[in-house]
Amino acid sequence: MMNDSKLCSMIQIENFLQESEAIKFQKRFRKEAYSWVEEILQRFHYVILSKVEKGLIKRYLRKVTGYSKSQLTRLINQYHQTGQVRVKEYERNKFKKRYTPQDIRLLAKTAQLHDKPNGVALKKILKRMAREYGQEEYQNIVNISVSHIYNLKKKVPYLRSVSSIKRPIRAKEEP
Repeated sequence: MMNDSKLCSMIQIENFLQESEAIKFQKRFRKEAYSWVEEILQRFHYVILSKVEKGLIKRYLRKVTGYSKSQLTRLINQYHQTGQVRVKEYERNKFKKRYTPQDIRLLAKTAQLHDKPNGVALKKILKRMAREYGQEEYQNIVNISVSHIYNLKKKVPYLRSVSSIKRPIRAKEEP
């Protein structure tokens, strides 16, 4: 961000704010700005400052970072709660996986053993294995839709399972 290590008192910050009235600062990288905000909050012991001094620090942070009041309030609250100011990492929303890798391997094994039938036939085989033969490992995958069978056939665990299951190789006839 900038080297402001010489600023160590409230009077200096107040003078800086008055002198830099015409200067406009630009935002830099978010991680860099957040770590700088954290450094300032630690250096001036923000938690124990008076209300007036906190306002002065907020004005200083706002001037240099260009962040809004609400953004700085969020960062300061984060500092109060955790003792640090960090960029919140993006967390992608994911659907819960219904079929485990074991289910996908079982699907591949069943398909391979029955000479790779189409989706409808494979679904009937899975139902028969679970209901007629009472095999427990088929209980989770028994209600799979035909379209989802085709989706799973494109997935890496399925493709790995199919490639690892070897079919017997016929001997070549010599002329």
